[in-house]
Amino acid sequence: MRFAGAVLAVFGGVLLAIVGTNLALDIDSRFAGHYRSEHQVALLLANGQNAAGNVSINIPAMRRLVLTRLEHAPEVVVLGSSRVMEITQDMVAGRLVNLSVDSGGLVEGVAIVAALERQGLRPRTVIVGVDPWMFNRQADLPVTLRPYRDDLGTDFAHELLKRMQIDWYKPVDLWKSAFSLARLREGLISAKTATSPCGEFRAVDDSPSECSVWRADGSYQYPRRVAERSPDEVEAAVALAVSQRGRMHAFTGYDRLDSDYEDAFSAFLDALIARTIDVIIYLPPYHPLVEKAFAVRRDWTLVAQAEQFVRQAAAERDLVILGAYSAGVAGCRADQFYDGIHPKRDCVVASLHGLPAAHKTARQATRLP
Repeated sequence: MRFAGAVLAVFGGVLLAIVGTNLALDIDSRFAGHYRSEHQVALLLANGQNAAGNVSINIPAMRRLVLTRLEHAPEVVVLGSSRVMEITQDMVAGRLVNLSVDSGGLVEGVAIVAALERQGLRPRTVIVGVDPWMFNRQADLPVTLRPYRDDLGTDFAHELLKRMQIDWYKPVDLWKSAFSLARLREGLISAKTATSPCGEFRAVDDSPSECSVWRADGSYQYPRRVAERSPDEVEAAVALAVSQRGRMHAFTGYDRLDSDYEDAFSAFLDALIARTIDVIIYLPPYHPLVEKAFAVRRDWTLVAQAEQFVRQAAAERDLVILGAYSAGVAGCRADQFYDGIHPKRDCVVASLHGLPAAHKTARQATRLP
């Protein structure tokens, strides 16, 4: 009994240490909500400056803080995940603000559009980056959208979330983060980075940097160590990710397209169109090795079906759709990727071929009454 008690005491002590450290580090202000680093980035971006630093931040919160500083609606807004963060100002006519977030899906897009609407900011064009996991109910739900609580309570957001039959904020998911070993590791790395030259965010120019850089338009520039990986290094990492020893983001348990999410996506497009917003859909490509895995991995076989559904939804609404999940179809090479899922700028440019013309002519799209 004494031995069992000692084991339980040690186990409980370890758990308390993990929770205490995660709460103390709070790398993305998930628990306390102070958003100090997020405020630093948002202020620099609002002043038209790039922000460089490697401290982990809550990207949805940073985007919300950027929105509060917008005095006029941007002409073009980009929604989606980190796979569309390379869409930049020089790719379109008119002022662009990239509001994509890491692992972004439909809920995040709804939150951001609702936030824009609450502030009376209506962009002329919205580029919607669509990932296959947007229709996967098994993908992790967001737990970092507390800054959007009031936005998600609007009629616009409430109706769409009701269609998806989800509760966007679950305290149980938040507290799971407190016990996460992965989060502990990330927090310790971030704490060490905070004392390095790439710690606190500061203004920089457009030159390649050793740090992560948020550009003034909201797009993202990878640190040099990632951007300059050789094709062999990238392919080795991709091969590991697609093997049985690794898994690609948000495909676990993906055995069907969720009909509620399909309906909500369609309703989201209709809501944008009804607000006289021009919608351009973008399908960011995957690395060719990942594309090959789509045909053989059971949990990835619905990627093609997801693309087919999105293309049909666009056709039914006479919307412009650019890109493709297939690198070959999108016009990208294997050496134009940072990893298995994030295309480099030259791949994004190639896959968005025709974007300037699409942006100019999108207003001719069919409107809902």
